[in-house]
Amino acid sequence: MSSSRDVLGEDRLLWEFWLHHGYEQEGLGARLRELPEGANGDYLAANSLYGCFEDGLLKLLSSASSAAPLLPAARRVAGGPAPRVTLDDPEGALLAALSLRPEPGASAARRIAGLAAAVRSWPAFHRAVGRANLVTAAAPALALGGDAVDAGTREALTRAAAGIRARNERLLDLLSRLLDAFASAGLTPILLKETALQRLAFPGEGDRMIGDLDILFADPEIDEADRILESMGYASFEGIWSRAWYREHHHHLAPRVSAAEAVKIEPHQGIWIPSGSCAPILPEMIAASRPHPRLRARRPSPAHILFHLLVDIHGNVSIGKLYQLADVAALLRVEGQEIDPAALTDLAQRTGATEFLEDSLFVLARAYGEAWIASSCPGLERLIPRRRPSLEHAGLRRLALMNLCGFEPSASPLSIAGIRLLHKTLLRPGGRSGRVAFLLRSLSGGEGDTSGMGDIARKSRGSRASQLARAASFPFRAALRAVRSRRRT
Repeated sequence: MSSSRDVLGEDRLLWEFWLHHGYEQEGLGARLRELPEGANGDYLAANSLYGCFEDGLLKLLSSASSAAPLLPAARRVAGGPAPRVTLDDPEGALLAALSLRPEPGASAARRIAGLAAAVRSWPAFHRAVGRANLVTAAAPALALGGDAVDAGTREALTRAAAGIRARNERLLDLLSRLLDAFASAGLTPILLKETALQRLAFPGEGDRMIGDLDILFADPEIDEADRILESMGYASFEGIWSRAWYREHHHHLAPRVSAAEAVKIEPHQGIWIPSGSCAPILPEMIAASRPHPRLRARRPSPAHILFHLLVDIHGNVSIGKLYQLADVAALLRVEGQEIDPAALTDLAQRTGATEFLEDSLFVLARAYGEAWIASSCPGLERLIPRRRPSLEHAGLRRLALMNLCGFEPSASPLSIAGIRLLHKTLLRPGGRSGRVAFLLRSLSGGEGDTSGMGDIARKSRGSRASQLARAASFPFRAALRAVRSRRRT
């Protein structure tokens, strides 16, 4: 088992996939050679599932005899078609229950054991846990299921969770150093999303995997914060977009990264809202922030955190967002009683995000039930939509539910690129005819300004000829995927 520092080698290897999308073969080879003896293969495998690069990881590990001890873990999650897991499946029902992090006790043990006994495919469940980034929730809670839980799955997830704890310990140390540097410069960092929930809703180091470090700064402080990060050795990552593009078009500046520490820090100048600008609520969000009880920073009010988590379920194409519903659940568990649902309604109305908030509450209710919502945050259940949604929002809800436990390529009628395009089309403001026109232009590669696009984004986009060829073959490919997916679901 890796110690608390050993997974840095694993993180550096995963970094090549997360940051460079596996395009830098020289970097991949170097990180593979640097893996320590006794590396945590289950930790690598779980991360590869979340990033949908498990086949790439398996291919890489298969290329070197030194990585042979890691192959069983990689093969456990890769190398063949797998069914999609949804909330309607026994595997999804079990994962949703585990994502609430049930307290040990006889009642919880009976419920988890009953759900585990109904599981039809433990490999599919294992993949869904990784896809939905819920290893730290599932691993300890599975112990409640006793003999009804597959022992191999439980042991693999326990090893993966140990790796996540090790990573978190390192990143929390790093975060403390960053916050000390900001405080010494007189800045007021405000932690966002899961970063804000660390040592609060997630008190233990291993309770929730830390991804990027999301930190918000008021406009007068954002440039100085970025300068401090640069002085500490964190470089701007421009593989997707340039620094200028981020500053002009995005809610955070270009990410600051360190390959040595395998970390990405996002200095925010706002938050992402699917309906448009956060400007109507940003000054209030900053003013209403409060000191974090355990970290040298501030955090948004519980209502602002909840609003941000809910609308952000539409981010990243709503794929694998059960983990974000679990973040909502963790927040409501500790602060739900003090949140006024009317504040959420007001925030949504001022940002034009009412329908998007309703979509997220609809999905939250499907995962955990209205009774749980009502008991966790009284009055929030009244915001769950009752009326029929528009065609576009019905589509967004369907996409979110289909991929709530992660995207399974072999079980989907659309590729990940196709889902991204469809999602982007449904989010697009304006009328239906404009969305159809946008979709057609995008299929032929004629939509979007590529100025400021980075090398990695250009590589994934492909040549103009390849874009036209894909557009022409799209109906046939979609039909073939649909037939295959029906056979596997």
